[in-house]
Amino acid sequence: MLRNLLLIGLIALVVSLALDLMLFTGPLVYPLILGTVIIGAGIFIGHTIVRNIVEDHPEFSSAAPYAKFLLYSIFLMVGLGAIFANFPQTAHVVQNVAWGVAIAAGIMLAPIIYALAKKMIKETKE
Repeated sequence: MLRNLLLIGLIALVVSLALDLMLFTGPLVYPLILGTVIIGAGIFIGHTIVRNIVEDHPEFSSAAPYAKFLLYSIFLMVGLGAIFANFPQTAHVVQNVAWGVAIAAGIMLAPIIYALAKKMIKETKE
């Protein structure tokens, strides 16, 4: 995992240097690179966290895709916020979308928690 994170940072550094050499700098380039690095690191971190939890706790495997989706969406919203930080109106749109995703995730978790609790109760009775 560390190698992949270092690779993302190295790619961001090379892209940044290449854009500097082409004299293509400014307020649009660096937030784009930063947001891309955040999203890429979030994908690697989310995948590694969920994989390690599933390896340690196999009973979590049924909820793992939902956890991975939530982690990915969190890092995606943070990355989009970093990319569009220089544009105030777009940042408000990203903020509203983030609130919508948070509310939808909360609504989505209720049936998942109910199903997992029902499954755990059935397993303890056996």
